[in-house]
Amino acid sequence: MKDFWTCGPFKEAQDRLENAAWKLEQTSLLWSIIEEYKEIEKQLVTGTVEEKLLASLMKIENEKRLNIILGITEDGNKEANDEIFGEAILESIFGTTKK
Repeated sequence: MKDFWTCGPFKEAQDRLENAAWKLEQTSLLWSIIEEYKEIEKQLVTGTVEEKLLASLMKIENEKRLNIILGITEDGNKEANDEIFGEAILESIFGTTKK
């Protein structure tokens, strides 16, 4: 029954609702990645040698996930991402945008 409406105002309302739910899920995922990044940074500063090694490996994986959600490709190019503005997020995290 989810895809019952195929056109008109009911379909538009359904599409807006699905889009809002998707944006909320993506934002939630972004904040969980940022919180994990903060914990990894804390571990790199205060941990033992073994913990620092593990944290550095976790940081690489965390940065890959962050790049995916921000729309940054493996070669460093940014792709257009209308859902979350990557530069604004990078600026809020790091203080300046990386170019």
